[in-house]
Amino acid sequence: MLLNRHGTRILRVKGILNVAGSPKPVAVHGVQHLVHPPVHMAAWPDDDRRSRVIFIVDGLDRIMVERSLSAFLYARECSQAQP
Repeated sequence: MLLNRHGTRILRVKGILNVAGSPKPVAVHGVQHLVHPPVHMAAWPDDDRRSRVIFIVDGLDRIMVERSLSAFLYARECSQAQP
Protein backbone atom coordinates (compact mmCIF):
# COMPACT_ATOMS: atom_id res chain seq x y z
CA MET A 1 0.00 0.00 0.00
CA LEU A 2 2.78 2.40 0.91
CA LEU A 3 4.73 1.78 -2.30
CA ASN A 4 1.58 2.12 -4.36
CA ARG A 5 0.69 5.48 -2.85
CA HIS A 6 4.16 7.01 -2.37
CA GLY A 7 6.43 4.95 -4.63
CA THR A 8 8.21 7.94 -6.16
CA ARG A 9 9.14 9.16 -2.67
CA ILE A 10 10.25 5.76 -1.39
CA LEU A 11 13.76 5.30 -2.66
CA ARG A 12 14.33 1.86 -1.20
CA VAL A 13 12.77 -0.72 1.11
CA LYS A 14 14.67 -3.71 2.39
CA GLY A 15 14.31 -6.10 5.24
CA ILE A 16 14.22 -9.59 6.61
CA LEU A 17 10.97 -11.08 7.83
CA ASN A 18 10.18 -13.77 10.35
CA VAL A 19 7.36 -15.57 8.55
CA ALA A 20 5.06 -17.85 10.54
CA GLY A 21 5.74 -21.50 9.80
CA SER A 22 9.19 -20.89 8.29
CA PRO A 23 12.36 -21.51 10.31
CA LYS A 24 14.39 -19.32 7.94
CA PRO A 25 14.00 -15.60 7.17
CA VAL A 26 12.57 -14.09 4.02
CA ALA A 27 14.37 -11.10 2.48
CA VAL A 28 12.32 -8.35 0.84
CA HIS A 29 13.56 -5.54 -1.38
CA GLY A 30 11.85 -2.76 -3.28
CA VAL A 31 12.84 0.37 -5.17
CA GLN A 32 10.12 2.98 -5.71
CA HIS A 33 7.17 1.14 -7.34
CA LEU A 34 9.23 -1.97 -8.15
CA VAL A 35 9.07 -4.79 -5.59
CA HIS A 36 11.36 -7.74 -6.19
CA PRO A 37 10.20 -11.29 -5.40
CA PRO A 38 10.91 -12.35 -1.81
CA VAL A 39 14.05 -14.43 -1.29
CA HIS A 40 14.10 -17.30 1.21
CA MET A 41 17.45 -17.01 2.97
CA ALA A 42 19.55 -20.01 4.02
CA ALA A 43 19.80 -18.88 7.64
CA TRP A 44 19.34 -15.95 10.02
CA PRO A 45 22.36 -13.61 10.14
CA ASP A 46 22.35 -13.66 13.97
CA ASP A 47 20.28 -14.83 16.95
CA ASP A 48 17.75 -11.99 16.59
CA ARG A 49 14.65 -13.51 14.93
CA ARG A 50 12.60 -10.31 14.79
CA SER A 51 11.40 -8.95 11.46
CA ARG A 52 13.28 -5.82 10.39
CA VAL A 53 12.40 -3.42 7.58
CA ILE A 54 14.26 -0.28 6.55
CA PHE A 55 12.74 2.52 4.47
CA ILE A 56 14.91 5.08 2.67
CA VAL A 57 12.57 7.90 1.70
CA ASP A 58 12.62 11.38 0.21
CA GLY A 59 10.38 13.84 2.01
CA LEU A 60 8.09 11.38 3.81
CA ASP A 61 7.48 11.88 7.48
CA ARG A 62 8.41 8.95 9.71
CA ILE A 63 5.05 9.19 11.50
CA MET A 64 3.20 8.77 8.17
CA VAL A 65 5.21 5.64 7.34
CA GLU A 66 4.57 4.22 10.82
CA ARG A 67 0.83 4.95 10.56
CA SER A 68 0.67 3.24 7.19
CA LEU A 69 2.37 0.13 8.58
CA SER A 70 0.13 0.16 11.65
CA ALA A 71 -3.00 0.36 9.47
CA PHE A 72 -1.75 -2.57 7.39
CA LEU A 73 -1.04 -4.68 10.50
CA TYR A 74 -4.41 -3.77 12.02
CA ALA A 75 -6.25 -4.78 8.83
CA ARG A 76 -4.29 -8.05 8.77
CA GLU A 77 -5.18 -8.80 12.41
CA CYS A 78 -8.86 -8.06 11.77
CA SER A 79 -8.97 -10.35 8.74
CA GLN A 80 -7.31 -13.18 10.69
CA ALA A 81 -9.76 -12.81 13.58
CA GLN A 82 -12.77 -13.47 11.34
CA PRO A 83 -13.83 -17.12 10.97
